[in-house]
Amino acid sequence: MTRPSPVWSDAWLGLPYADLGRSRAGADCWGLARLVYADECGIPLPSYDEAYADPAEAREIERALSDREPWSDWRQVEQPQPFDLALFTRGGWRSHVGIIVTGRLMLHMPRTGSCIAHLDRSRWGQRLAGIYRHRQMEDRP
Repeated sequence: MTRPSPVWSDAWLGLPYADLGRSRAGADCWGLARLVYADECGIPLPSYDEAYADPAEAREIERALSDREPWSDWRQVEQPQPFDLALFTRGGWRSHVGIIVTGRLMLHMPRTGSCIAHLDRSRWGQRLAGIYRHRQMEDRP
């Protein structure tokens, strides 16, 4: 797939996958979102670096993005904008995230390393559970 260029996401392509990774040396999907939000948006996200492969931690990621929680910094939106998070089901939990680049393209972290994928044409298309915007991104153009 042809990726948009030049955009902020170029700097994040090709990072290696690492289970529970939270650095450019290796990251998982949440680690990538955390890095992008810190570096590109100036917004710190929780690390969730304690083996969230177990059901309790997977639920925590789902709850963190849920706009049903009064303490949540996220709200579900219909029209994606850059830096919104796309939430996908995986293993029965809504726990895989991608970062919207533009339109229906997302930056995400499969086990092969960070890449651009289309929300609707990738294997994740049928698993899309929602698009979420951080409250600090609400007033940005």
